[in-house]
Amino acid sequence: MSVGLVPVPCLNSLAQLPQLRQLSLQQSQPVSRAQCLSIANCQQLHSLALSSMQWADVPKLAPLTSLRDLAVQIYQPVRGSLPAAAAGRQLLHLKSLCCLRSLRLKGQCELSADLLQQLAAHWGSLTQLDLCCNMPDGVLGLQQFTALRSLRMQPYKWDGEQAL
Repeated sequence: MSVGLVPVPCLNSLAQLPQLRQLSLQQSQPVSRAQCLSIANCQQLHSLALSSMQWADVPKLAPLTSLRDLAVQIYQPVRGSLPAAAAGRQLLHLKSLCCLRSLRLKGQCELSADLLQQLAAHWGSLTQLDLCCNMPDGVLGLQQFTALRSLRMQPYKWDGEQAL
């Protein structure tokens, strides 16, 4: 299922689609808290792409333990409204996604070597990383992702349009 470009309040009842395995949501406004909770009830999802999500809602995705592919673009209208290091640590709430094979992340956050090592301990099956964020330690910490086969990195640019 792919939904695009406009806020879709009807997504608040996604749990009524237990057969749903893939969801791509592209809308101009961030996913609402109600939509996040509805998405979190789709525990059979294998693939999820969200074009606009707030950092505070990232932990709501933790119940999606069947996810293999996750793509998230973080919505942050004010530069620096959440410190970059704190934003990156929000990913620790997703340690339960142990089936994750692919992660695409774009947003104003900082992924330190220490944080990457912590995530690697839980995401041992990760084969693909596509990161558009700040990595103060460069690739340090990535060596812990022993299954990693594909890596794409670019710095997050606040004022430029970048595709996820």
